[in-house]
Amino acid sequence: NDLKLAEAFANNLYNVVPTTQHNWNDRTNRSWALSGSCDEAYNKFNDYNSVTINSGALTPDNAFEFDIWKPTYATIQNCNIFLSRIDDVPGDEAWRNRLKGEVLFLRAYAYFKLTNDYGGVPLITEPFDLNSDFKVDRSTYDQSVDFIVAELDKAADLLPLTAPILGRATKGAALAIKSRILLYAASPQWNTSN
Repeated sequence: NDLKLAEAFANNLYNVVPTTQHNWNDRTNRSWALSGSCDEAYNKFNDYNSVTINSGALTPDNAFEFDIWKPTYATIQNCNIFLSRIDDVPGDEAWRNRLKGEVLFLRAYAYFKLTNDYGGVPLITEPFDLNSDFKVDRSTYDQSVDFIVAELDKAADLLPLTAPILGRATKGAALAIKSRILLYAASPQWNTSN
């Protein structure tokens, strides 16, 4: 019932975006793990299993924090909760639309990360509850890309050209991620027919 509380909820969803900081509780940001798993940095504490990665012993069974599936889908669930309720929050429509655009961007970004790692993924757009059918078929890579592009287009329509606060999603950010997913989709790795 309060746009300020809705914005606080949306602010927490920004954890899906990579940062240069080492956030102990951020399970979807692998910037730190990847930096310590190559010659860019040295990690003496073996955070995020960088020794496992560097020794070539990384497997699906010991990926731990390096596997982003579960925490990223937790973010998507929270995005879906937000998007299912934001239109009912009273207050300034421009503010509400900006928040909606930000969360559409963040959900699309979460799917962008998952698609980069796993190819086609289950596309979930409604929040789960205890009575939900949790069996969702995996979409193809092309379906996932089409969904991400459509979501980024919706986000770009709602987002401002410049951020009212540093670090917030903008129209340019949405279009930049759109260009990247389309670039990746055109690569021979995913588009073998070229």
